[in-house]
Parts: sequence; structure tokens; C-alpha cells
Amino acid sequence: MFVAVSTWLQFGESRKGRRLVEYQISAELNQRVDHLLPELSRVLAVPEDHVEPDKRFLFVRFSLTYAQAWKAARLGLHRDDDWDGLRSEFAYWAEQPEAVRACAELRRTPEGWPAGFFAFVDAEVALLRRRRALRSPVPARPA
Repeated sequence: MFVAVSTWLQFGESRKGRRLVEYQISAELNQRVDHLLPELSRVLAVPEDHVEPDKRFLFVRFSLTYAQAWKAARLGLHRDDDWDGLRSEFAYWAEQPEAVRACAELRRTPEGWPAGFFAFVDAEVALLRRRRALRSPVPARPA
């Protein structure tokens, strides 16, 4: 029995260690590509979204950062309370009008993003809006 429990615990730690290594490799790649983003944003701009190139660069970088954080959360590498704060912060910024327009263009090429990332964006923004609606005072009915 002890051997089985010990093996199970080692397997769990091994999986978590492997996930951490996978995440670190991905984060290092993102850091190497990060310095290219200003030029990529300028050269590969999408004029249909009417977002200024410097703002697009900032939004792409912001989205890549949160895509990486989302991936880490899916791998279980964030503490729940930390991840809750990051999700709320992300939703606040992702809901802004220019971010919504820029995100609509990024969705046109979903293969550049982790699978399910845009569904995560939609869910977080919807959750933020529901929380906000619950906090807003209900108008009094006329008597």
C-alpha cells in the first residue's frame, strides 16, 4: 500500500514538474519573440479594425501575456486567489471598446492563439458584466 501511495505522489509531482518545464519553455519563447512585436504590429497591421498601430501593439502584447497566464492556470501553475485577480484585471481591460475591436481582428486568425483562449476572453468579459449588473442599483418603480 505504501509503495502505491508513494508511486502515485511521485507521479503527481512528476506531472507538475513536466507542466512547469513546458510552461517555462513556452514563456522563454514568448520572451524571445516579444522584441519583434512592435515591428510585427506595424508590418502586419489590420486596417479594418481602425485601431492605431501603437495601441494594437500594446493590445497584442497584453493578449499574449494573458494567453500565457491562462495556459499556466490550465496547467495548475497559479494559486486560485492569484488567478482570480488576474482574470478580473484581464476582463476589465478586455472589455474596453478598442480592445473589443482589436480582439475581433485577432479572432480572424485563431491559429495564432492557444485553443480556447477566445472562449476564455468571452466568458471573463461576460462574468465581469454580470457582476457589474448585480452591483448596480435597481431603479425604483414609480408608485
